[in-house]
Amino acid sequence: MTKAKSAGPEYRVAKEGDATFDQMTEFVEAYRATMAERISATDPNDMSVAMVAAMIFAGTLAGSLISIGLFRDQDKRRLLKTMEHNFREGIGVGQRRAHRIAAEQFGEGQA
Repeated sequence: MTKAKSAGPEYRVAKEGDATFDQMTEFVEAYRATMAERISATDPNDMSVAMVAAMIFAGTLAGSLISIGLFRDQDKRRLLKTMEHNFREGIGVGQRRAHRIAAEQFGEGQA
């Protein structure tokens, strides 16, 4: 894992193969499995609600860390930039996953 440039709390960029990366992947897959039981993967409204819920949950975790003194209120801007970066990364992961599934189900030329 490599250090990201920052002041204040230490942030790290997890790379594939790192224990932190594996833990994040496990959490994402657990969330995906939980949501798959509750929403339609083809309903834009369901998908939007799931995305908002995930962001609110992330915010509640950050709020707890601020409240117990592990992050400062001044760290919010950096936390939001980190969330923006990770959201963009997630979009790419989602697109690659959807293409892979389509290729598996419909053949390589159809994806």
